[in-house]
Amino acid sequence: MIDNNFLVLVNASENGLDFKLPPAEFGDTWFKIMDTCDGVFNARPKSVKAGSVINLEGRTMTILLHKHHPDAPANITQLI
Repeated sequence: MIDNNFLVLVNASENGLDFKLPPAEFGDTWFKIMDTCDGVFNARPKSVKAGSVINLEGRTMTILLHKHHPDAPANITQLI
């Protein structure tokens, strides 16, 4: 089975909050596939480097994907 890794960030606070992504040993590049602030899945997600800081607005959630295997899909439409 070919698989991907997902990282779910949740900000339950009413204020914005910074999250630092894991270091490269857990995945060098992550793709922001969903952000509840935007309200949609991103079919062509933006890449975010390991160790980067992401700011989540208050009461939002973001889902990031890391292609764990070279043959795993990177496009969210291939996962559905």
